Amino acid sequence: MQLSKPRIRVAALVAAAFYLTPTVLAAADLKIGLVDQRRGVLSTDEGKAAQAKLEAMIDKRRKEFEPQQQSLLDTKEELESQRFVLSREAFEERAMEWEKTKREVEREASAIQDELAVEERKMLRPIVERWEKAVKDIGDEKKFDLILERSMPGILYQKDAHDITELVVQRMNKNKAPAASE
Repeated sequence: MQLSKPRIRVAALVAAAFYLTPTVLAAADLKIGLVDQRRGVLSTDEGKAAQAKLEAMIDKRRKEFEPQQQSLLDTKEELESQRFVLSREAFEERAMEWEKTKREVEREASAIQDELAVEERKMLRPIVERWEKAVKDIGDEKKFDLILERSMPGILYQKDAHDITELVVQRMNKNKAPAASE
């Protein structure tokens, strides 16, 4: 007996349905939670304090660096105003000096950014470690099968009911870290 193409398709669909049914039923029992770690960590009391401290450091460094930036701009304006007064060679020489100074200022700005990024990681590391422990504890208590980072590639949609970020923030604020000796 030979099956027609429509009958083969129906048979394939029925076989696929029987094959996938256990997977679908198992997925129905899966309890999933999502967290936004960056937002959550910075929403905790500790995270807010670290962020304020970091912003103070950024402001301090910016104020220290502004005179160099302003001097660079002033030198550029002065150089442009003398473009037609100076000889071509003198102008090119001063322009090259300005470019050299500009590169030095840019290198220093980059070094400051790197330093601040390292400082941010240092300040947030213990908070992130406590965050991860709080996520694990909540996962165990609430019997989650899986808790994912919201910003993970591949998560295109989620119900807000699955987001437990605020629950973790509340847990961390309730259970403060012991004060660090400085």
